[in-house]
Amino acid sequence: MKEEPGPRTEESSLEEDAYYSPPGRDSVKKKNRLLGALIGILIFTVIAAGIVYLVSRRTPARDGALQAKLAAFEEKILGLERQIADLQGKSAAPAADPQIVQRLEALTKRVEALEKPPKAAVESKTKSAPASSKGEQASPKRYHIVQKGETLTRISKKYSVPVEELRRLNRLSPDQPIKTGQKILLPSAP
Repeated sequence: MKEEPGPRTEESSLEEDAYYSPPGRDSVKKKNRLLGALIGILIFTVIAAGIVYLVSRRTPARDGALQAKLAAFEEKILGLERQIADLQGKSAAPAADPQIVQRLEALTKRVEALEKPPKAAVESKTKSAPASSKGEQASPKRYHIVQKGETLTRISKKYSVPVEELRRLNRLSPDQPIKTGQKILLPSAP
C-alpha cells in the first residue's frame, strides 16, 4: 500500500512545489530540444548542400552561351569605339584644299566681272548721249539693293518711279521676281 503523505505544512509545501517535477518530464523536454536542434541542423545542411550543388554545377552548354554573349558584347563595344573614333576624326575639319580655294576665287572674280557693265559700253553711252545745251554732266547711276520682303511695287513707291520703268531699266519681265540682295537700277535723279 501506498502511504499517504501526512499533512503538509506551508513551508514544506512551498519547498516541494518549487522543486517538484513529475517524474520523466525533464528528460522529455531535453529530448524534444535535442530533436528540434538536430532537425534544424539537418535542414540547414540540406539547404547549404543544395546551394553548393547549384553553384558548382556548370553545364558546357550554359558556359558556351555565356561566353558567346560576352564575345558579342565585346564586339559591339569595339564597333562603337571605332564609330566614335571615326566621328571624332570627321569633326576635325581638314584644311581647305588650295586648288579649290583658287578656283573659288577665280569664279568669284568672273561673277563680279559679269555683274559690272563693260567699260566700253558705258563710255559709248556717255559719249553718244547728247549733252544738254546748258552743259549739264551726266549724273552717276543710282542703285537700290533689295531687302528681305521688298517688292518692285514697294521700291517704285519709295523712289516715286513707275514699276514699268524699273522693269525696263533692269530688263525684268512682268513675271520675273526680284530677289533679296539684287541690285535694282534706278533712274537718274532729276
